[in-house]
Order: sequence, then C-alpha cells, then structure tokens
Amino acid sequence: MSISKHLYTFDDFLFEASDLTYFIISPELKEILKTIDIPIAKRLLNDSSSDLSKKVSLLDIDEEQIDKWNFVNSVKVNQYLTDILDYETAPRSVVVHHQKDIRDKYKSLAKIGRIINKIYPNEYKPTDIEKLVNEYKMHFQTKFDFIDIVKGKDINKWYDCRNYNDIGGSELSNSCMSSDEKNHFMDFYAVNDDKISMVILYSDVGKNKIDARAILWKPDKIDGNSNKDGSLFMDRIYYNNQENKNLLQNYAKSNKWYYKNENSSSMSAEIIKPDNTKSQVLFELENVKIPENKKFPYADTLGILNLKTNTLSNDENTGEKVGWLSSTGGGLDGARWIERYDKFVHSTDLMKVTGKSGIEYVLKEDASMLPIYNKWFSDEYIESKEIVKVTRPQDGSDGKDYLVFKDDVEHCDSDDKDYYKYDVVYSEFLGDFIPKFNSKYVENMDSYMPTEDVNKVTVGWDYRWDGDNKKFNYIHPFHGWYHIDDPREPFFEYKGEYYLNDLKKEHPDFFGEKTKESNEKS
Repeated sequence: MSISKHLYTFDDFLFEASDLTYFIISPELKEILKTIDIPIAKRLLNDSSSDLSKKVSLLDIDEEQIDKWNFVNSVKVNQYLTDILDYETAPRSVVVHHQKDIRDKYKSLAKIGRIINKIYPNEYKPTDIEKLVNEYKMHFQTKFDFIDIVKGKDINKWYDCRNYNDIGGSELSNSCMSSDEKNHFMDFYAVNDDKISMVILYSDVGKNKIDARAILWKPDKIDGNSNKDGSLFMDRIYYNNQENKNLLQNYAKSNKWYYKNENSSSMSAEIIKPDNTKSQVLFELENVKIPENKKFPYADTLGILNLKTNTLSNDENTGEKVGWLSSTGGGLDGARWIERYDKFVHSTDLMKVTGKSGIEYVLKEDASMLPIYNKWFSDEYIESKEIVKVTRPQDGSDGKDYLVFKDDVEHCDSDDKDYYKYDVVYSEFLGDFIPKFNSKYVENMDSYMPTEDVNKVTVGWDYRWDGDNKKFNYIHPFHGWYHIDDPREPFFEYKGEYYLNDLKKEHPDFFGEKTKESNEKS
C-alpha cells in the first residue's frame, strides 16, 4: 500500500470542483485590467465579456492584500442559484444581479497567480503571470512607494546603466558615470555611507530597474553652521522623463530636504531650502574617507576636496589647496595620490623627479636639482648613491665643482683627475680616457688623441682657375688631424702651417713653385 506524499494546500480544495459557471469580473477590477497592456489582462477582459464559463467567477479586488483576488468557486455560484433562487439554469443577468449576495456568502481569497493558473491551466509562463501581478499591484501603490534610499555598495549597483529603465537619449542613460567600467569610482560614496546615500526611483514593483537617481548628502555644516538637525541635500537628478524628475523633487520637498532649483551641475546653483526659500547654499562634509582604490566619481555639486582637512564642499572660493571631483576618468583633478606620503598632494607642491623606482612625484622640498644632469632627483635617490665632486671643463675649465654619481665618473690617468663620463672620450691609441675638451679624433689612426699630441694639417681646398691672372685661387681649406710624431711623416710645414705632402706635388704654385703649363690649363 502506497501513500501519496503530495501536500495539499487550501487553494487545491478551493478549485477542485469541476462545475462551471459564467466568468464574471467586477467593474473595479475591469478598470484596472484595462490599463494593463499585456495579453493575459486583455484575455481576462474578453472572456468576462462573453458567455464563457470557468471554474471561478465573480473576480474582484482585495484592497488589503493587493497580491490576491476575491472570487467565488463556480460550484458555490451554482449552489446559490439552485438552493436560494431555485434555478436549475439561470441566465448571466441573474448571476450579475445577485453577485453581492453570492460574494457575501461564498467568497474566497487566493493569490492572483494561482487563480490565473486555474482559469488557464498551463497556458502562461510564471514570468508572464508575474508581470501581470506586478502591473496590477502598482495601482495600489503611490508613486512615492517606488522611491528608496540606498547606501554603501547599493549605490554602485544602481549607478550601473544595466540597472536603468533605459529609454535612450535621456539624462539618466547619458550620465557620464553610468558605464560598468567606471562603477568602481562609486566606492567613494560607498565608504562614506554615514554622510552619503542615494535616492532612487524604481520603475516597477519588481524593483529590477530604476527611472531616476540622485546623490543624497548629509552635510556636517550648512552655510558654516553645524547641521544639528541632520538636514539632507538632494543633488542633481538623473532621470528618464520629466515626470520622474518632478516626482523626486516633490519627494524632496515633502521631506523638507534641500534640493536644486534648476537641475544643473553648477556648484553655485540656487538651492531650494526646507522653508521653500531660494538662495545659494554652502555645504560641507568633514573628514571624508578616501576609498582604497583612490578613485573618485564626477560630482555635480559637492566636488571640491580640501587636501589638508579632507573636507568636501561646493566652496569654489575656499582659498585652500584643493582637488576637484571633476574628472570622468576617476582622478582627482589638481592633485595626485602619493604613496610615500599616504595622501593626496596638490600638483603645485609636487616635483616630477627620477627616484629609486623610476619617475616619481615628490614634494618640492624632497627634491634636488643636479645641474650636470639638468634633472631633478628625489633626495632619497641621491642619498642612496655615492656622490663625487668634479670640475667640468667646457672648452677649458669653468672652475665650478659639480656633483656627479660615482657610477657616472671616469678617471683620466693623463692628468690624474675625475671627470663626468660625458666629458671624456676613450683613446684606443693610449688605452685610457682623456678629457673631451682636450682631444682630437685622428682619422688615420682611428683614435682620439690629446690635442697637444696632434697637428692640424690641410688636406685640400676648393680651388678655381683664374684665367685673367693665369693662376689658381685656393679657397675653403679642408683639415685633418695627424699625430705630431707620425713615423710616415705625411705632412710638411709651410709658413707656420702643415700640409699633406701630396699637395705640394699637385699644386706647386700654391707653395711658390713654378706651375707646369699643362696644369695651368687643366
């Protein structure tokens, strides 16, 4: 013997009868169904206007439990017609005429979804029925019931454009902070949940999407005075239609919040006060927390952060060094987070330098210029290096001492001095570094040589034949450098200057020797 494990509910017994009667819906319920533009609602209306019979009848609203309907089981309707009115069969008009008495005697209550499934067994998906129920419930809720105040990570959630009831092209959908990749910027709001929350307007009772949102601030000071009453300021509203913007403004007014007279991003915008007067208002949030990721959202009104006190305000004339929450990229405009100081520092107080980890930013007082490099370094970096003093010769010597990192120093044995590495050249011939200012490159030896060890030798000219005077004019001499003791003796001296030997053979007239006629005419 087997025992069924099915657990029956009261609803199972309500609908178990198979007797059918006219499908009738109350006028009140019909009016609501007419406003719901989905197939189930339309079918209910059509069927109730015909002579179709169903397992239930006399559907009506229940004002106390808005997710349920009143109804009368068809068998009970038929029982009333038979026992009370003595009808074996009755026209629809009789049922309608006696519906109040029938309801008073036999009405039941069940979930809307349960009733739909009994009227149309297995014909609709749960999601379709849920949509009908949600649309229906909206008629028993005021628009204010769809407003919520969220904080912490819920601000991140409802900033995400994927949670918007997006109609396209609206102020809500065009928000610069709505994209998923910028959502972590909202951590700033989340970590300051004692001072910052957000007003949202759900698009339906399912609460899966929103139609509007606005940051809600709880300032520590208002116009310089302590906010002892905990007054709130609702910032710029992002919305998908004008009606929803107006709704949030009315909600702010009913709660006696501060809110903007014109829905703009201006920090100095006119504010409507709780007493309904209008003026510019200064709001201040003291000791705001910096999120771990050091990122900030773009802020419409309270977008000025005092870097010394971490006070956030809309004071554009603070006179202090501040950072601005005016970036759409998560940064703090006008300031930079410096890990070594564990704080944001104003850009004018920073110096971009070479540091131990590469290019760094440090306070100006923590940086030094080394003129020989024409660069700034962090003092920390300089202290980590060994420093050497050198005299830097420039076409001789300027007589100044320069600080150079030892790694950048070369020693010249020729004069037993230290030099900056870019002030020396290596002589392959000598096998040693020599000062650049006192060196010449000897091409035929492929080596730098000390200046005192070489002669400047003319190796050629530009020359032209002067027919009138029957001679060559020699201009623009070309020079090369040769070791003074070159064993090949490739040059000779003439009037205190040196020339290649071959030039004497090719241009004897230059050196005062007779020129061959053939050369003169060439």
